[in-house]
Amino acid sequence: MPRTIPIQVESSISLNQILPVLHEIAHAINLLLEQHQETTLDLLNLPLADVDKTELLKILGRGEIIAHLNALGDSTLWESAFPGVWIVEHRDADARLLSQLIEIAWIPSILKAHPEDIRAGLSKLMTCCHTLNSL
Repeated sequence: MPRTIPIQVESSISLNQILPVLHEIAHAINLLLEQHQETTLDLLNLPLADVDKTELLKILGRGEIIAHLNALGDSTLWESAFPGVWIVEHRDADARLLSQLIEIAWIPSILKAHPEDIRAGLSKLMTCCHTLNSL
């Protein structure tokens, strides 16, 4: 008769892992406020177990702002309960999580218009104005 060996799975969070990340976020908030320096933490590459990442996100909570983007897959970003601390998730066309970032910034970088896009938009607007002036 086969012998069974009891296996106990530990699922408790490790505050020793989460606390340094929270301190790093606090330091990044100070950098943002004092030096206007933005910081990005790659949550998928932090040495945290999945349960710790889940707990970290729970501690950060959700604020008032959420945005969804659809460009080469879905991106979702939300401000945490701490203003200036953003969670940004990017997924591919098959909804697989590609990246999960914590951005400490005035606004997440993905929402900022790029100068090339602004130039192209200006050109398009000027063409529209020229066309309307010709009428």
